[in-house]
Amino acid sequence: MILISVIQFFIPVALVTETHSISFLAKHKYNSTLQVLTRNGIVQGKQVYSDDGSSYIGYYGIPYAAPPLKSLRFRNPHPVKRWRGVLDATNFQSGCIETQIRLKGNILNVLGSEDCLYINVFTPVKKPSQDSYPTIFYIYGGAFVEGQSHIYNPDFLIQQDLIVVTFDFRSGLFGFLSTEDESSYGNYGLKDQHAALKWVNSNIKQFGGDPDQVTMTGHSSGSISAMYQMIYPKSWGLYNRVICLSGEVTAELGLQKFPRKTAFNVGLSLGIKTDNSTELVERLRQMDIEQLKQAQTKVVIAGSPNLLENGLLFTPVIEKVHNDAFISKPAIELLRNGEFARVPMITGMTTNEANSIAGFIHIIRFVLLLYEWSPGLFPNQLNIKSLIKRREAAKKIRRKYFKSGSFFEATDNELAQILSDLLYTRPITSSAIIMSEYIPVYFYIFGYETNYTKLYLKEGGFPVDISLNGVGHIEDLSFVFKYENQTLPPEGKELSKRITKIWSNFARYGNPTPTVDPFLYNITWPQISPDSKHVSHLRIDSNFSIGENFRMEYVDFLNQLKNVNK
Repeated sequence: MILISVIQFFIPVALVTETHSISFLAKHKYNSTLQVLTRNGIVQGKQVYSDDGSSYIGYYGIPYAAPPLKSLRFRNPHPVKRWRGVLDATNFQSGCIETQIRLKGNILNVLGSEDCLYINVFTPVKKPSQDSYPTIFYIYGGAFVEGQSHIYNPDFLIQQDLIVVTFDFRSGLFGFLSTEDESSYGNYGLKDQHAALKWVNSNIKQFGGDPDQVTMTGHSSGSISAMYQMIYPKSWGLYNRVICLSGEVTAELGLQKFPRKTAFNVGLSLGIKTDNSTELVERLRQMDIEQLKQAQTKVVIAGSPNLLENGLLFTPVIEKVHNDAFISKPAIELLRNGEFARVPMITGMTTNEANSIAGFIHIIRFVLLLYEWSPGLFPNQLNIKSLIKRREAAKKIRRKYFKSGSFFEATDNELAQILSDLLYTRPITSSAIIMSEYIPVYFYIFGYETNYTKLYLKEGGFPVDISLNGVGHIEDLSFVFKYENQTLPPEGKELSKRITKIWSNFARYGNPTPTVDPFLYNITWPQISPDSKHVSHLRIDSNFSIGENFRMEYVDFLNQLKNVNK
């Protein structure tokens, strides 16, 4: 089952004709004090009030690219045209199409619209003497198949005098359908993100932001996306710092293994029988949107039993070399060669990421029996090619991780830990060490464990197992963004203020602890040193502390298996 829960051509022209959802204000509704003139026209924002009574200004649903409809489906984002009048930017527009993975209600809800390339800007109430603000540009996660911007409330970050930008981008087959040729190169979701970055670079000054202080941030697949933007040369210079939460670009889950096969499977599910990629994509462009939603769901369900082996179905792809290729070489090769943006980065993870999907473990118990009978079937997150060597690696893993020495008899905690190490701990730690040879890298481990976050996620349908040890995937986001119906307990509110203070420092100075600060427990967060045997990290818990070598025994063990058994 599922494990994780451009405007490149920015040219203002005449009246908007492509958009279908946006609306314009009648003159009697104007509030000129909350209007901003963007490169494409005037937008009208509104004052928003936080729970504590403070306020900020919100600008919602501003088009940053043309709606990817009809002939623009499965194509790079196109520029949005200039509009006349005042655009009503006081409400969210529809998010992009997503297939929600939940355990309550319909497990695979399909929501959203194709007309979805909109951006939201939230700004503090500017004082007359206030200089421009740093900007947090946030890319949401969701396994590249789900996610919408409207759930990420900026209240906590706004209180640190930061501008917060969220936006929607294409995911699933709409964002990552690839035939591995010119018919559909893929990576449209990544190219949407690039377009949104360009929009921020061109417009954030008009909202009171500093275009030279933009911190690109992402969580999970959003973190993978942020690192893809780091290795995409056309995105260089559009941001100045990066924060990557619980995701990185070299892991097996971040790259499609069989994109062409998946694309033709989508066609087959719709009755399109052809081996011609041009015909396939043109017929998909003509399909009704509801048919495509159903096709996406069918293909996701069909691919889920092989998820651990084959990875996620709709993710970034390595494109053939062409003028608009987003990535044409393996990410690990680019990182090792230093071919990425040279900007400071914060990266890290929670103490036991897989806890948030541990509720699925009982579902896959029967699969573990197959692993016991044939160890070579064990999930190939180390990308070992030889079946014989895979068997050898799986036997070593079994002895290292399970007291019983058995996949089938392993405890839930043991299984969650091996999944965490394979999917998160090893790749995130390894890429951080590699990148630290070229840029300042600040590594963190989030260890604040509370049933509050677990229960909140469980009520939202995530397969959280509250009985397991450690902090799971997504739990840390509750202290960065205010979710709907979420009220943090007093200790959680203080932790949130400290985390967002670190983000604020980093966004302003490129250093999360530029001075000794009693509010941050007087810690000085050291950078990773690539030539050191000790990988330092900030431990984020009920207080802050500096630690070393989080699960490095297991990271080294898995890396040795990966390198020796290629």
